[in-house]
Amino acid sequence: LYIIGGAKTYENFGDAIDKWLVTEVPGAIEDADTFMPKDFLNKFKLEEEMQLEDDLVVKVFQRG
Repeated sequence: LYIIGGAKTYENFGDAIDKWLVTEVPGAIEDADTFMPKDFLNKFKLEEEMQLEDDLVVKVFQRG
């Protein structure tokens, strides 16, 4: 099951999620209004990291 959504979706399902696929986009977004809390992935360990084109990085985190 994949969940794609905004901050409320992740907040509501956060305890049920075992694996995160996080895409890091380089640069700053001037009008961004929602951010993942810095400690949100503390209970997860990095499993894999993939470098894509245009400096995009995908990280796979598994609940640890």
